[in-house]
Amino acid sequence: MKRVIFSLLMTMFFFMSNGQKVNFKFYEGIKEGALKMKMEQQISNLLTEINVANAANRNLDYTKVAINQDAQSSLENMWESFHLKTEELDISSECILFKEYYRVRGISVEINDQKGSYEGDDFRELVIDLDKTGRIVKVMFGQPQHMYEKIYSEGERLGDMERRMQIIQWCEYLAKAYCDKNMNFLDAVYSEDALIITGKIQMQYRREKMDGVKLSPEATVVYTEQTKTEYLNNLARIFKAKKYVNVLFENFEVLRHPAKPNFYGVTLTQKWFTPGYSDVGTLFLIWDFTNEDEPRILVRTWTPEQVESEFSIHDFELP
Repeated sequence: MKRVIFSLLMTMFFFMSNGQKVNFKFYEGIKEGALKMKMEQQISNLLTEINVANAANRNLDYTKVAINQDAQSSLENMWESFHLKTEELDISSECILFKEYYRVRGISVEINDQKGSYEGDDFRELVIDLDKTGRIVKVMFGQPQHMYEKIYSEGERLGDMERRMQIIQWCEYLAKAYCDKNMNFLDAVYSEDALIITGKIQMQYRREKMDGVKLSPEATVVYTEQTKTEYLNNLARIFKAKKYVNVLFENFEVLRHPAKPNFYGVTLTQKWFTPGYSDVGTLFLIWDFTNEDEPRILVRTWTPEQVESEFSIHDFELP
């Protein structure tokens, strides 16, 4: 009788696992060989585990996945608040080669908000980085494929495609750092003398008629400046108070400084979600790529979505 029950359980597990099994393949970007096969297998194993763990409502098990601690931590931060599952079981993607690692983009996943606490888009695109040995080293949410292709095309047209790809990469790292509550990364990426400007809408009332009979509300934006230390201290308090932070960047516009080619202004839409609070606004960043391995943010401004952002790269004096 025990054998029958064990056999039934194994059969159920087999069908559940195979019903969630993902088969991932590269269609271009890397030559055939052992490394390609290993990376495909690791990504397949990870996505399969995500599906099976989601279906069983359990924690992730990395037994069959070659993955470092940073990538595990990112996934576990997500998993604590919401689960994921892939839209498709047969997935193919391009392999993008960077200096020290390989990147896979455009893996569509659905958010499974089992706890009812998630606020944000129901579908996101996963980015996975692997090192030269085929081990998974980063897992994060990335830009929608159409946005990535738009910026790629602009870079080809303007002759700075590689730099624009670096900018997208670092902006994705930035969003990941907020989601991971990674204060070490944020401390490193913001310049010591970074200028932080945050806008806040205030309602003021003006007289609609000369006799003052009627008052009409008018929205104005009041800006507050912070130093890097003030900004990070406030951020640390938010991270401590909130169970999760979900940050999404969209709608990138990238502008290279006409006289200083290592400086780029990036305007994007930021969607911010935490338990009990969410907002959408325009984020403007000035990146300094003088050291392209360790770029720094010199300026960060945020403006509520209700008003048009007033900032550009020409508004600030650069080194």
